[in-house]
Amino acid sequence: MKHRYTSVAKVGYVVLTVASLVVTVPLWYRVMFAEPIVVVEGDKQPLEAVMVAPGDTLWGLAKEFYPDQHTGKVVEAIRELNPGIDPGKLQVGQWIRLPKEVK
Repeated sequence: MKHRYTSVAKVGYVVLTVASLVVTVPLWYRVMFAEPIVVVEGDKQPLEAVMVAPGDTLWGLAKEFYPDQHTGKVVEAIRELNPGIDPGKLQVGQWIRLPKEVK
């Protein structure tokens, strides 16, 4: 005698597998084909972009990469370069473009 639950469980496994692939494949592609950014240790020259790490804020990035600049003006310049970002909701792994110079 065949149980009904066996076919339901198989469908559940298939749905779970497909859902996990839908989530992981784009992430894998983004990681594998992202252009690397090289930073020499101790070098704080402005980069073109930076990947958000845990605890990062726009204010903190501005102070770290532009220590001799007015932090508020740097944050404003970063926001202008990244119109789609929400400064209060930065995501780990998100790329933030940085200005080459701040006026």
